[in-house]
Amino acid sequence: MVRGKRVRIGLGAGAGVVAVAAVVAGVRGCAGPDTLDDVHGPVAAARAADHRPHGPYVRNAPYDCGMARAVLEPLVGAAEKTEQQSTGSDSCTWENGAGSGRTLEVDLELATGDDGRPDPAAAIADLTRMITGATRTADAEFGPVTALTGLGADAAAWTEAEETRGKVATTVVFQAGNVAARITYGGVDRARDGVDFAANPLDAASLNGARTAAVRLARQIGAPVTGTPRPAPPPSGPRVRTVPAACDLVPADAVRAAVDNRELRAKREESYLFGGEGTGGAAGLTADRCAWSGGLGRSVDVDWLLVGGAYPLGTGPAVTRREYERQYLDARDTPGGTAAESVFTALGHPGGQAFAHYEKDDILDGGAGIVLVQARNTLIRVRCWDIDAYAPDDAMNCAYTIARAAAKRVGA
Repeated sequence: MVRGKRVRIGLGAGAGVVAVAAVVAGVRGCAGPDTLDDVHGPVAAARAADHRPHGPYVRNAPYDCGMARAVLEPLVGAAEKTEQQSTGSDSCTWENGAGSGRTLEVDLELATGDDGRPDPAAAIADLTRMITGATRTADAEFGPVTALTGLGADAAAWTEAEETRGKVATTVVFQAGNVAARITYGGVDRARDGVDFAANPLDAASLNGARTAAVRLARQIGAPVTGTPRPAPPPSGPRVRTVPAACDLVPADAVRAAVDNRELRAKREESYLFGGEGTGGAAGLTADRCAWSGGLGRSVDVDWLLVGGAYPLGTGPAVTRREYERQYLDARDTPGGTAAESVFTALGHPGGQAFAHYEKDDILDGGAGIVLVQARNTLIRVRCWDIDAYAPDDAMNCAYTIARAAAKRVGA
């Protein structure tokens, strides 16, 4: 597909965060007109404002990974720094081997596309890898991933306890604009009183140290900080427990009517919805996919993802929201192209949040309309496509009609 500039048919773009000069590139505004005259029907009626910020956009990592001596002294004393830098990343470690034995590690990833433009969607993927990539060892116990509020666009934390030495460390991760950051503060002694993750998922002392450094870094790069970052309240409301098979989610006649192809037949396939990769049988995560094809007309793909409470990235709603945001930003922020090649809009319904976009095939005459819906701990993605000419309004309205019917089946 052409990676073209999205012509936004939402009601406007969210404001970015003013950042520190010399570190942060300018915040890019909304490109293209607010409306597209040739998009009508259900999608036009459901379009909504784009409230997501466009920044900060960081081109170069701040000196000393954003830390200052006034921050480091209470945490690690006069520890010396070791640093590793490469294109798009910076990693600093302060280790006080004598006395306290405290350590502070700060890792930054600055995501940019092949054209050099900041890539917030890739930063969300980096954040996910930071969470899933935490080293699990036989002599350590990990507390649950806990969502945080008040730090960047998305943040989480967890505590690790070394059983043999009685030491704990807490890691805070956050994402804002094109930056994903991981801050770990460790060496806090818990040998006497131990660690009870059921009562306290996050160790207070090591959390305070990691949080202090994370707030300092966030402010250095212009990321939003609201008060003192703290654990987010647990998601309220009912969870989705089961979802019908993807090929049964929407009646066959409704799918055929939406795409105007009576020859369609359903075939179950492996879903690649989550992060562009298969689920691989990950605990707490299930997915399904149905490919509707046949005849010489248009085709439809229906995917869903269900995240249960046991998934190691955190609660189901937090995980689906993070993946929704990644795909939202990827669809919204693609540069270049024309109105006939690429269209994007946020949607007011169905589900808790949704968006629609259109991409023209870069080789064939056809294109695809795509709608993604997040409903609590589920994601539903519908794609209507054709190898022959497929107008943006027809393609997106097809996807929207099917997605709306599918969302109703899961109570959205």
